[in-house]
Amino acid sequence: MTDVLLSIRPHWCRKILSREKPVELRKSGPRINGVFRVYLYETRQGRGAVVGECICWMVERAVQRIYSPAMVEGSCLSIEQIDTYANGS
Repeated sequence: MTDVLLSIRPHWCRKILSREKPVELRKSGPRINGVFRVYLYETRQGRGAVVGECICWMVERAVQRIYSPAMVEGSCLSIEQIDTYANGS
């Protein structure tokens, strides 16, 4: 199984680890086919260390401004916040 290290802000790490946030949005996703392990690295504002791990079962690529309901709900963001994060791309 392939391993990936993702740098994530403390606020989002807490939500991911509590299972409140099952979807992590990234501007550039991993180029991995199949299931992979993700190590969550909490950025320096927090601990500056790996704080947990999870398994990624699927990577969904969004077409510009068309987001699945599961992506929006699971990301804990509104469509407007996703658009701002994606910066129109």
